[in-house]
Amino acid sequence: MNAESTAPPTERPRIAQSFDYTPLRESDFAQKGLRAFMQYRDLGLRRATGGLMRAEHIRVVAETGMKTGWHCHDLDFQFVYVLKGHVRFVTEDGETVTLRAGDCAHLPALYRHDEIEFAPDFEVVEITAPAEVRTIPGRDAPLPRRSDAQGRVSRFAASYDRPEAYKVGDGPRQFLAYRDTAVTEATGRRVNVNVVRNSKAGDKSTGWHYHTLACQFVFVLKGWSRVEVEGQGEFTIHAGDAMTLPHRLKHDVTGFSADFTVLELNIPADYET
Repeated sequence: MNAESTAPPTERPRIAQSFDYTPLRESDFAQKGLRAFMQYRDLGLRRATGGLMRAEHIRVVAETGMKTGWHCHDLDFQFVYVLKGHVRFVTEDGETVTLRAGDCAHLPALYRHDEIEFAPDFEVVEITAPAEVRTIPGRDAPLPRRSDAQGRVSRFAASYDRPEAYKVGDGPRQFLAYRDTAVTEATGRRVNVNVVRNSKAGDKSTGWHYHTLACQFVFVLKGWSRVEVEGQGEFTIHAGDAMTLPHRLKHDVTGFSADFTVLELNIPADYET
């Protein structure tokens, strides 16, 4: 759904090995994650990437004990997008950050933070690489050396849901508006995350196409779209549904609701369509 070019396609490392479609089902939520006061719903990215990445829909289910204490995560990538409510946390840089519905953030590896407040209706989409993440508690705990990260751009960045952040023409589809979440710059262009929404009435289609991406993951925030995927047929994705597209998988988005809005992650940020 992004970054069209007439340049010849480029081969990419294949992070996503298979297609995955995960619809929203209430029965998929379970208290099986890091925090006892939260429920977690897997969004299929772990399956599609063979454990190289993970995406979960997480929500608060208790009103007591909702603090994490100081900690950090030993990982390559972490991104959070707030669906409902709010979260307030303190960073190792001394900043107090509040993310509300529509806001999001990229947290670099081993970035110490303390989540001090959750709204009782808090819900978030969290995406990490790899799927299995080691959490290190404590503000002053010794941190492991990450030799693979030397020279790699990775910094904290927050993006807030403001009307002026959506730009028509910042992507390949003139009927869609794109909001950059600052992840591209924060990761040195290794990862791109946009919020994309319908901006014009009328029938629309992307036409058949594929991307030279290593992985594309989408999570529908509002509305619906009709999608036809090579080898999978045509189906409709609704709010709360998630889909992962591997390298060069042909697809056509044949229709959109007027309020269609989607969270879209692309690896890498630069690719051809």
